[in-house]
Amino acid sequence: MVRKKFIFLFLLSVVSISLLIEKNAFAEENVNGISEEVELLIEENDGFVHPGISVDPLKLENTRKELIDGNDPWKSFYEAMKETKYASLLFQSTNLKAGTIDEPKDPTFKKSSMNVNLSNDGFRAYTQAILYYFTGDSQYRYNALRLVRIWENMDPDEFEYYADSHIHVGTPFYYMISAAELLRYTTVIDKEYNDEQNKISKYNLVWTEDDTTKLTKNLINPVISTFLYTNNRYLNQHVYPVIGAMAGYIFKEDKERFHEAVEWAMVNSTTDKPEINGALQNQFHLIDSDHPKNPIGKSYIQHLEMGRDQAHGSGDVLNFTGIARILTQQKIKLDPVKGTVSNDLNAVTPYNFLNRRILAGSENLYRYMGGYTIPWTELGYQDYGGKVSEAYRGRTGLYFNMSELYDAYRYIEGMTKEELEQRAPQISYMAKNLTSPIFYNGTVKTNYWGSFSDNKMTEIGCEYWLSLPAERNLDLELAIPAQIKNSSAVFFEERAAILDENLAMIKSEEETTYIRVRSAKSKNDIIETQYNTQYPNDKKTIRGGSQLALPSLIKSRQDGSEYISLRIRSTGNAKLLISGNNYYSESFQSVSIPDTNGKWKNIVYTVNAKEQISRTARQLENLDYYAVIADNNVTVDFDQLQYINMEGGLQTDVPSFKEEKNPTYYLLKGIPFEKQISVENNTDVTLSLVNSPNGMTINQNGTLKWVPNKKTKDPIEVTVIAANGKVINTITIKMNVANNKKQAYKEVLATLNQDQTYTTKSYQQFLINKNEVEKLLKGKADDAKFLETLRMLVESINELELLNPKLEDGTFNYFAYDSIISSVTTMNKDNLKNLMDNDTATHSGDVKQPIVFDFGSDYQMKVNAFSFQARRGFPNRSEGTNVYGSNDGVNWMLLTEAHTSNTEEIERVQVKESLTEEGFRYLKFQVDYPGVPTDPAYPGIISYAEIRIEGIRQEINN
Repeated sequence: MVRKKFIFLFLLSVVSISLLIEKNAFAEENVNGISEEVELLIEENDGFVHPGISVDPLKLENTRKELIDGNDPWKSFYEAMKETKYASLLFQSTNLKAGTIDEPKDPTFKKSSMNVNLSNDGFRAYTQAILYYFTGDSQYRYNALRLVRIWENMDPDEFEYYADSHIHVGTPFYYMISAAELLRYTTVIDKEYNDEQNKISKYNLVWTEDDTTKLTKNLINPVISTFLYTNNRYLNQHVYPVIGAMAGYIFKEDKERFHEAVEWAMVNSTTDKPEINGALQNQFHLIDSDHPKNPIGKSYIQHLEMGRDQAHGSGDVLNFTGIARILTQQKIKLDPVKGTVSNDLNAVTPYNFLNRRILAGSENLYRYMGGYTIPWTELGYQDYGGKVSEAYRGRTGLYFNMSELYDAYRYIEGMTKEELEQRAPQISYMAKNLTSPIFYNGTVKTNYWGSFSDNKMTEIGCEYWLSLPAERNLDLELAIPAQIKNSSAVFFEERAAILDENLAMIKSEEETTYIRVRSAKSKNDIIETQYNTQYPNDKKTIRGGSQLALPSLIKSRQDGSEYISLRIRSTGNAKLLISGNNYYSESFQSVSIPDTNGKWKNIVYTVNAKEQISRTARQLENLDYYAVIADNNVTVDFDQLQYINMEGGLQTDVPSFKEEKNPTYYLLKGIPFEKQISVENNTDVTLSLVNSPNGMTINQNGTLKWVPNKKTKDPIEVTVIAANGKVINTITIKMNVANNKKQAYKEVLATLNQDQTYTTKSYQQFLINKNEVEKLLKGKADDAKFLETLRMLVESINELELLNPKLEDGTFNYFAYDSIISSVTTMNKDNLKNLMDNDTATHSGDVKQPIVFDFGSDYQMKVNAFSFQARRGFPNRSEGTNVYGSNDGVNWMLLTEAHTSNTEEIERVQVKESLTEEGFRYLKFQVDYPGVPTDPAYPGIISYAEIRIEGIRQEINN
């Protein structure tokens, strides 16, 4: 008997050791510690699928299988998630009362700080619940359950609406309820857990009926009734609460309310505010072909909130995409017209509702954000019915989950790759060029998991990877990068929009893929070919002037990092014009591109607004347009954009020129010319010349020398290159050569417009320099001294300031020179440009006090009328404006006959006839009769989109 027992124990030991070896071998292979111990308790009950709020349960099971097999992109998404604070095994809560297990620190929900707490706890609970399913580690379940139970113990009688809570509560609530859903429908490995660190023993890890009852009573019901049960909110403010409410309805299986929410998301026929309806049918609006303002002559889908700004427009796409996923996971089909839940034979999926409306509306947003022109109809609606907004255009860096719609249409709806590329080319393009799970957003290294957070969760979508279709990774074109690149570079091949397909194309050689651009003779020779082909009847929309656009930029204005580098290669000398839109308009920067002789070079340009070549040219923060201009046929290859002296960027001191951007010199035939070119950050900098005439030289101290041997008909343009081995910077110098001094003087004076009236101060400096030149002409002036004095005359002509510069509409241009308005109260002086750019999305900034323009001690304004236009979406914030005048800044006189009204149209306000001949140093724009606040919690906000002054400036001390 003893021997038999030994043999049995021996065999048992062998088996145990074998199992242990096998387990250890598996653990070595499965470096992420993924386990199959936890099972999903998948249920379908009375039309509801569980767990089915944030994930497709079958796809979630596949995700775990992919992780066990070590497959990307699942593995990289998982590893990135594990790096975030939400995945920490240490228990943390922002709303736990000290010394308790699950008692809320604050059981009330009446202020925005509670939304921040719910964001942190809800997303952490969701992360921990996911990790429990993947790993089988009971500590994750313990952490998630404690977080949920804290919020189960809220006081349902202490919920109260506060400002914007309907917008911000829905998303963190969605994650908290999704966490509870996963905990409720996963098996329990250990029924109890001992938390030695916090001295909590035998903590119950089983989801109970009491959990369901308390969560429903104390959190779900009061959150929905207080914050989320609404169908008359403004545009996408309507959809955020619908998402949160859907999560609650699914959890507690409230079919009636869930079906109501489905209709609210799709059509919302019962809203009492149809003009601001945020449901899919209205937001992604059908513009009929016969609409009198339709520029293209055929029906198309217009995303209305893009008329407001692109941050809100992007929120719509993410929200509708998430809603479609939730409904699909719940196996919901829709009436093809009404948007109600339907089981009829003609019922459609959310993705196919209204002829694939989600796809069409989202494509237009992503296309516009990528830099392309889209059709747009000005509908005349308040807030969003004007022009398409450029606000936040190009900000695409955060949309790492932008493949979700592509995947849905290809792998759920069965569209072919070719069909998708035809119908949604930009969505298809972006699906092929996704960022890695850890990526650079500008120069900030960002983790996709929770990356939409600031101090609260604002968007759903990062969880989409848990439901990735297995088929996606079979297509190598769609492979998601597993690892972050070593730099924050923005690659043209991955991000750029090719606008003129006749002049730009993708090329590859060895391991580099880039975009080759052929030069044009002028911006007017460049067209946006795809738009022209697709909408040939559109005679209204401007689309042309740049071969390329590059979105996903995050520009810096910090000292030392205000430069951006382009890795380019050129076959000749060209000019690169950089703009903020694809119009035949002025550029904000111009760069001389040298012939790089087949070598890749990093050429820089500055995004410093104070160093723009035009004060009024538009510059966007997240998107630049590039036009390559040359007289001869030149090709320029664009590889990547790199930030300078920022994380992940090029680290170097940029050699910068102290000269004005593009100086012009007047020279004399046969007379030696010498100029010192001053360069800052000149350590290890090499100077060279491009297009220099015979005999012109520059030494490494920056001394430029040349003896011109003949008169020039047109100016000679010479490019000076400063290279430090990492980057090159350039300036272009223009030179005009005259036969003699009198001819040179005559040519300089010819650049002066004698018909204009200039300020005395600037004109006096011109006269001083003019007299000096004339004195030298009468005497036997030294040639070098004459040329230097002539140069000073040129500068004084360039610096002449018109007394009354005008805008195109004939009103006074108070932004023409920085000196016109010496100071502004309450608003940022740089925002003056926004008040005359014909864009109601840009504005003065939100202020609380009147805005005062000070025109300086030497000037007064005589005004006949003012015109105002409200900031888009906020006519109430400029309503009731009067204008006052003063000459001491203390005593004020009412100038206007009437105050502004609540309108988004431009509104002209007449100055009292008795005061039109009076001059005033100060003008004050004051809201005397404020409109109803946009939100009662934020009263007294003032802002203007456009301000025009019909009047003249007069000098008072000269």
